[in-house]
Amino acid sequence: MRDPYRVILWGPGALGRAALRELLRRPEFDVVAAVGYGAESIGRDIGELVGQPPVGVAVTAYADKQTVIDMDADCVLWAGMFPFPQIAEQMDRDVISLLESGKNVISATTYHYLPAQGADYLAKFEKACRNGNSSLFGTGENPGFWFERVALTLTGMCTDVDYVELSEYADCEGSGSSPEFLTGCGFALSPQDAAELKTLAAVWDERYFVESLSFASTALYGKPLEKFERDATFYATDEELVFDTQRGDRIDLVVPKGHVKAQMHHFRGYVDGVVKLSIKTYWFLADRTSPFTGKNDNTWEIRIDGSPASLTSSFEVRTTAFDPEDRTTATWYITALTMIQGIPKVCAHEPGIVYPTVFAHGASDFRMLESS
Repeated sequence: MRDPYRVILWGPGALGRAALRELLRRPEFDVVAAVGYGAESIGRDIGELVGQPPVGVAVTAYADKQTVIDMDADCVLWAGMFPFPQIAEQMDRDVISLLESGKNVISATTYHYLPAQGADYLAKFEKACRNGNSSLFGTGENPGFWFERVALTLTGMCTDVDYVELSEYADCEGSGSSPEFLTGCGFALSPQDAAELKTLAAVWDERYFVESLSFASTALYGKPLEKFERDATFYATDEELVFDTQRGDRIDLVVPKGHVKAQMHHFRGYVDGVVKLSIKTYWFLADRTSPFTGKNDNTWEIRIDGSPASLTSSFEVRTTAFDPEDRTTATWYITALTMIQGIPKVCAHEPGIVYPTVFAHGASDFRMLESS
């Protein structure tokens, strides 16, 4: 057995803290540093940050990131924010610096399928990996797992695949996200203002699910997407909604009457002139205000139309908390685990970009599976 993997956590927010809870209880890992952005985490011991005894590692301020980039470690778990346009270029520079310093990077916020960003964009990360003898892997629950790994695995029951759809239902009130982040995603805004959010639109149009669908298109059909399109439906509340942590809610937020309490985003990928790939995300604020009747938080549904068989499948994930005071949602834990379980694979991988594999899946020509 090798020595424990030396791990750096970048971004101890809701996702990062879920990762810390798991990393600190596993003997395979040694968390040697963490980089934080907010005053609530900077300088604090990472054990105390997640309600555990101190471990002697304090969160380093982002302003002092170079000290972390220069230290010795096997892998960085990148659990930062969405790659909004105003920070995306700086994120790229930071990740490239980490790769060039010899550290493998596993990200849950972007880099899910770099070829979708074009040859030049892909090349600069491949060069950084070569220079640092390192690897980069983008993962998470969605994007990263449910569509790229689970749905594609299920297509292994089909000879021909006509259509693949993933639907995700998520209670954002209990997600651990800040009120500022939720309003940045459209909650508590007027439907018109939510529809005109440019920061989130850039994430949708350039990253996230366009990368998921591009990966699936290449894997299933051996060709890139012809077209990507999306639309959104915003659900307004009939009365003011008040979320108050003093009353037991998970967040402090006021949604004025007529403003957004839930939303559905539909992402479609075209191959051979028709929609063959689809992701739908249903986001709401608490079950009591959700317009999606009968749908629970942390639910994923997959539909595959094909031959000689079609299938549907539904998954509900629940948290089995080790600490009754731990209110981390199942979504954060399963996202963190896709990153943590990737550490051994990524550290052992040859320098370059790591892509998710599912052994075998549906394909337009089964000979394509030789290199999948």
